[in-house]
Amino acid sequence: MSWFSKDSTTVNVITPTPQPYQVVVLRLAAHMRIEAYPGAELLDWKDLTDAQKVPWILKADKRMQENGYES
Repeated sequence: MSWFSKDSTTVNVITPTPQPYQVVVLRLAAHMRIEAYPGAELLDWKDLTDAQKVPWILKADKRMQENGYES
């Protein structure tokens, strides 16, 4: 959190903490999975096995790298 003063008024500016690359990839993977099956009743991400998560994580990682993000 940072503070600055402008025209004698103190304003609180919340600076977001950057998320680690892995967290962003996992969130993107879960989101991509939901987008792939619109309207379907899917298991929660936490209930999937690692074997079910890996393809989505790899797709999300590939998309992140294609968009210029580095791990």
